[in-house]
Amino acid sequence: MADWTKQAGLPKGYTLHGLRHTFGSLLAEANLQTRAVMEAMGHTDLKSTEHYMRRINQRRIMIDAARSLNDHGETTIAVNKPILRIVK
Repeated sequence: MADWTKQAGLPKGYTLHGLRHTFGSLLAEANLQTRAVMEAMGHTDLKSTEHYMRRINQRRIMIDAARSLNDHGETTIAVNKPILRIVK
């Protein structure tokens, strides 16, 4: 992989795997069906494809939750902060 990355002229720190992962994530973000992402990525089983789909779905859930809070007028979320005490 390192030889192919070098031959492709990719900048240091970039890998073919990283580009492939980005491609899979972009397909999942584009709302393609799981089977379409699987075909485009060349996966032979759903387990590999579900990795991309699960991450994107988790992101969508978090975004939807934040939007829901905004729609209800909530601008901040209260968080219990630990109290710091200095003990001698």
